[in-house]
Amino acid sequence: MKSWVPTKEEWTNWDKLQRCGYVGFVVGIMGFILTCLSLVDLSKIYKEVGETNELLDKSTASITHIVPGDIEFNLKSYEEKSSTFLNASLIFQARKVPILLTKKVELINFRFDDQYLSYQDFERTLELKKVLINKVSIEKVSESAIINLEFDTMFVFVNPHDLVWNIDSIRGETIGEATIRIFYISNEREVSSDITMPIRFV
Repeated sequence: MKSWVPTKEEWTNWDKLQRCGYVGFVVGIMGFILTCLSLVDLSKIYKEVGETNELLDKSTASITHIVPGDIEFNLKSYEEKSSTFLNASLIFQARKVPILLTKKVELINFRFDDQYLSYQDFERTLELKKVLINKVSIEKVSESAIINLEFDTMFVFVNPHDLVWNIDSIRGETIGEATIRIFYISNEREVSSDITMPIRFV
C-alpha cells in the first residue's frame, strides 16, 4: 500500500508543480480537519450557551431585584406595651415586565440568638401575620413596589437587665434572622424568590 507521505527520494524527483500540488493537498486536509473540530466545539458552546440562557430564564434573580430591610424589634413598644409584633419592609423591583404581585408570602425558617433574650422553657416562635403591598402590577422596569410585613412572636422576651440598663446600647444589635419566600406572577406562571432578613433591635 502506497504511503500518503512521500519518501525523500520521491520528493527529490518531483518537480515544482508536483510539490506545490502535494503541499496544497496537505493544507486542504488540515483545513478540513480544523474546520470539523471547530464545528464540534461551536456546537458544544452553542449548546452550553443555550442551557445557560434557559437557566437564566428560569432564574428569579434575572427577573427581579429585591432589596430587603431589617425585621425591626421595637424596644420602646416592647417596653411600654410588651408588644412582640415585628415589622419589616422590602423594595421589589422588576427586571422583566410585566410582573403581578400577590400577597402570598411564606415564612420558611427563622432563628433567634440567646445573647439579648431571656431563657425560656418554651420554644420561641415567629409567625407572619400580615402582608401589605402598595402596588399590585409592575408594568415598567423603572417602577418598584413596597412590601410591608408584620410578624408576631411567642416566648420572645428581652433580657430584663439589658432592657433596664442597656436599652440604648443594644439598639441596632442583630438578634436573629428569618427567611421568607415571596410569590409573584411572571410570564403567566407563578414563581418565587427567597429572601433572608436580619432581626434587629430598634
